[in-house]
Amino acid sequence: MTTLGSWIARTTGSAGLNAFCFGSVATIVFALVAALPTLPRRTGAGRRLPITAAFIALLMAPGIALQSTGTSLAVFAAWMGGTVVGALGGVAVAIALVTRRRPLR
Repeated sequence: MTTLGSWIARTTGSAGLNAFCFGSVATIVFALVAALPTLPRRTGAGRRLPITAAFIALLMAPGIALQSTGTSLAVFAAWMGGTVVGALGGVAVAIALVTRRRPLR
């Protein structure tokens, strides 16, 4: 557990909140990198947000299930919730980068 994760668990007494934070932060970067090459460079990229984020979360689900063995179902659900939030955020950032009008430097 990281220092931040330990602090969250001590302060809130919730391993679920800790798992949610880990899932969202870890997934946002993964989703951003995974979505960039798959999005079209036109205005329709925003329509792909839910399906792209859902597939990223589904791809990560088996690993999360294995890593959360021995914890409660609430911890698994919180970790998956954070993963979905992170996937949505990462894909949204990728869409914003792809649909920018001026080129990246």
